[in-house]
Amino acid sequence: MNKTHIAFIIFAGFFLFLPQYTLAETIRYQNVAPIFNERCILCHAGPGASNGFQMETYQNLIKGGNNGVVIIPGEAENSELYKRIKGTSQPRMPLTGPPFLSNDQTELIAQWINQGALDSIVEDNLDSTNTTASTTLDAGISTRKQTADSGQVTFDDVKSIFIMRCMKCHSPNGIMGSPPENYLMDNYQNILSANDRARIVPGNPAASELIRRIRGQSLPRMPLDGPPYLNDDETSLIEKWVEQGARDEDGLKATIPTDAKIRLHGRYTARWNLDGNLPFKITGNTRIKKSPNLGDYVQLRGRLDTDGNIIADRLRRRD
Repeated sequence: MNKTHIAFIIFAGFFLFLPQYTLAETIRYQNVAPIFNERCILCHAGPGASNGFQMETYQNLIKGGNNGVVIIPGEAENSELYKRIKGTSQPRMPLTGPPFLSNDQTELIAQWINQGALDSIVEDNLDSTNTTASTTLDAGISTRKQTADSGQVTFDDVKSIFIMRCMKCHSPNGIMGSPPENYLMDNYQNILSANDRARIVPGNPAASELIRRIRGQSLPRMPLDGPPYLNDDETSLIEKWVEQGARDEDGLKATIPTDAKIRLHGRYTARWNLDGNLPFKITGNTRIKKSPNLGDYVQLRGRLDTDGNIIADRLRRRD
């Protein structure tokens, strides 16, 4: 073998062992946007976006949220977005996980950031991608309104509202660490749980703490990061869901948690009545504290009977 052949082999070997990424296709926003649209915009969209971080558009992604930028072009490992997706920064995202993003999806986002977090290649593609995200949100809102106006409401119809507006706090690894008052809202069973007290009374929205918190009858009003709070269509849909028996995704009604504790706040608007639509029963064992007068803001503690009515243990004026 002569020197020319040897030089050629060495030269060819050099190119053979070049890192693969030098030959990889450039990753742009249009390549990663479908992942964000599918897994992120339920919580990170519109005026109620978690932590003010909206992800419907390229511009909003680069802008970041209330705590500043979350993408550092060229530095995936130092980008908060990537760290949350990877789980090296808590809480891991998306909050609906597991399942979290697949390894392929995570790696694609890392490549996109490391290559400079580039915008879509042409304006038409960017407009198309943004329209897809916006259309997805608008379609969801429209569907929820149609469901509220007619027909049976199941958990499948309301769960996206809980995901978008409640799970950021009420999940095992929420933004507050442990869920407030240990109330998890990450699935149907936990939302209906009455282990410490009932937040939902199937068939009785007025007696359901969840509804009263959403409406602001019980304080603090929820979600805690409002305003904006839930809009009228979302509130009506959840109320109708509870009124119809808090059906699961298969349409089966939930059972009333007989003898479960309740703890509600509201206005004492009539004798043994809160807010004009929630009567409760008094017994010889009911304690009346701090002499509540009509119009006072009060706390009501009690238990549920077999029909979902409230038997009061204590009525107390709240200053």
